[in-house]
Amino acid sequence: MPEVPVSVWEQIPVIIVFSILLGGGAWLLVRSFTNSVSEISRTYTAAIAEINKHYAGIVDTSNKQWQMYFDAKNETSKLVADETISRISELTTSIQNMNSQMTDNHQKMVDAHEEHDMMIRGALDAMMEKREKLAKAKVARK
Repeated sequence: MPEVPVSVWEQIPVIIVFSILLGGGAWLLVRSFTNSVSEISRTYTAAIAEINKHYAGIVDTSNKQWQMYFDAKNETSKLVADETISRISELTTSIQNMNSQMTDNHQKMVDAHEEHDMMIRGALDAMMEKREKLAKAKVARK
């Protein structure tokens, strides 16, 4: 290969132009890479935002369903409590009525027993009087 003598001063502008072209090419590559990364980042951010929105909707729906469950549970508990109180009130009234009837029946039985006792005592007194009369009549006959 033939040698072409070139002086250093002639090489400097070529090196400068080559450096500028190389720097410009590098700048274009970096800018292109930055734009690509920026676009990927925007796409990724949009995808993450959409996913977060989706899961936020799922959480919101789940919270509403749980709230409906707890509202229904509270309403059911209130209905059961009201029904229980109503039944207990009915039972209390029934027991009070039964107690009143038992007291009335007991008083009637006590009154009937006292009347029966008086009749028995009257009959026993009458029998004792007859016995005494018969005993006196026997003594008088002898």
